Amino acid sequence: MATATHPNERAEAPRSGRDTPPELAPWLAWLARVMDEAVQIPGTNNRLKVGLDALLGLVPILGDAVSALSGLAFLTEARRLKASKWTQFRIIGNYVADFFIGLVPLVGDLLDFGFKANKRSLELLRRHVETQRAKAGAIEGTWRDVPPRR
Repeated sequence: MATATHPNERAEAPRSGRDTPPELAPWLAWLARVMDEAVQIPGTNNRLKVGLDALLGLVPILGDAVSALSGLAFLTEARRLKASKWTQFRIIGNYVADFFIGLVPLVGDLLDFGFKANKRSLELLRRHVETQRAKAGAIEGTWRDVPPRR
């Protein structure tokens, strides 16, 4: 039996790899995975993965611009979560760097396979949520995680 949730509550994100905090929009982890790690390169022992971002980067200028648009989703989420201006600036910086790296012919395309702007932005948002939880005084984990009294 499914339970009803309040309209303002977010459903928990599907668990895959590292947990996505429920405060984050669940589709952001999916977007980061599709854009940065959708396909494993055969014969690399699951070490080298590429996504739609690298493939779009092969299309001169337009591909890099379309890839940079995915950054708007992460920036919108950062603003919704009231992330610091510095965190928002770093998210913007990820996509500006990704755009300009991709503009360089051939070398830029190769570097684009390694620079994962979406994964970096998702990690920034995860860190922000963890920091906010710590500030709110939420204690997670076991009693051993609790710092000693002073």
